[in-house]
Amino acid sequence: DSTGDWSSDVCSSDLTITDFLVVMLPIPTVLALKLPTRQRIVLIFLFGAGFAVCIAGSFRVYYTYCLNTSYDKTWAAYPVWISGTIELYLGVVRPFTPNCP
Repeated sequence: DSTGDWSSDVCSSDLTITDFLVVMLPIPTVLALKLPTRQRIVLIFLFGAGFAVCIAGSFRVYYTYCLNTSYDKTWAAYPVWISGTIELYLGVVRPFTPNCP
């Protein structure tokens, strides 16, 4: 059956949209703060890392769709695994970046 499982596609895209919203909502508030240039650069870097997680999630959504519409599930599952792993690692590393010297 090549119709795929549409529920996992919808759930994946909902999670990715939520990730984008979580990253974008505080941006206007942060930009309104009067911060030194160095702290502003650090905040831009942190939000950039958040967008990297969102981009990895977008790739995962695309590859999940390809998996669900493919006849060869084993071959199509590899990119889903890689993109999901990258998204996970970026999501785990990102909160700890402010603690780096």
